[in-house]
Amino acid sequence: MKKIHDFCADNTFVIALITIFVVIFSYVFNFHAHNFSENSGDWGTFGDFFGGTLNPLLSFLALIILLRTFAMQKEELNVQRQELKETKEILKIQTKTQVKQQFESTFFALLNVHNQVLKDSDTNLVDLGKVLFRRAEFSEMRDDEENNESCKESNFIKLCVAKKRMEERPYLWGQYFFTLYELLKFVAVNSPDSKIDINFDAENLENSEVGLNEKTYSDIVRASIPNDVLYLLAVVCYCEHDANDIYRKYKLLIERYALFKHIEFGLSKNKTDFAILEDILDYYDKKAFDKDKV
Repeated sequence: MKKIHDFCADNTFVIALITIFVVIFSYVFNFHAHNFSENSGDWGTFGDFFGGTLNPLLSFLALIILLRTFAMQKEELNVQRQELKETKEILKIQTKTQVKQQFESTFFALLNVHNQVLKDSDTNLVDLGKVLFRRAEFSEMRDDEENNESCKESNFIKLCVAKKRMEERPYLWGQYFFTLYELLKFVAVNSPDSKIDINFDAENLENSEVGLNEKTYSDIVRASIPNDVLYLLAVVCYCEHDANDIYRKYKLLIERYALFKHIEFGLSKNKTDFAILEDILDYYDKKAFDKDKV
C-alpha cells in the first residue's frame, strides 16, 4: 500500500494528464462527438460529464499530494528533532567540560596556595608537634590533664588538653589549617558531581554520598598532607560540643574524605611518644580511617 501511495505521489502530474485524456477519449468514443457542437446544451452536458468524472479523481490525487507533503514534513521534523537532540547532548557535554575545567583551574590554584602555606608553616608545625607529641613533653602533658578543669568531664581528656595547648599557640598553626579547611570546603561545594550546596549544611555534609569527582580531588589534597601534620589536624578538629563548635564541619570533612586513611601510627607501641593515639581512634568516625583502619 505504501508503494502504491509513493508511486502516485511521485507521478501525480502524469497520472492527472492520463486521467484527463482517458475521460475525454471515453466521451468522444461513446457519444461519437467527432465535431464541435454549436448547441450550448451539448457543451453543458459535456461539462457535467467532464467535471463529474474528473473532480473525484483529481481530488483523490490532490489528497495523495497532501498526504505526501504531510509525510515529508513529518520526516523533516523528525530529522530536525534528532539533530536538536544531538545538539543538546553536545552542548550538555561541552557545558560539563567547561564547568569541570573552571573548577580544576580554581582547585589547582588553591592547592598551590595550600602547598605554599604548608611549606612556609613547616617549621612552626614541626615545633608544635614536638610540644604535643614528643616524649620530652609527655610529663608536662600529664600535669595538664590533672589540672585542666575544663577537660575533666570530657571523654577524650588527652585530646582535649592537646587542643587547649594548641589554642595557646594559634600563630603556629592558624594560617595553614584554615587554608586547608577552605580548600576542602571548595571541593565539597564545587566539585562537578557534589551534592553539597553553597549553604554547606552539616547534616548534608555528613549524610550525602561522596561523588566520584569529589573523591578524586579530595584524594589529591590528602596526598599533599604530611603524616605529622595529620596528627595536628586530628587535634585541631577536636570539638567539645559537636552541635555548636565551629570545628564540627572541619571534623565532618575529615571523615567524609577519609583524610586519616594513610596516617601512620607507628609510635603507638610507646604511648609516651603519642599519648593521644587512643583518643584520636575513638573520637573520629571510622570513615576518617577508611573503615579498615580501626
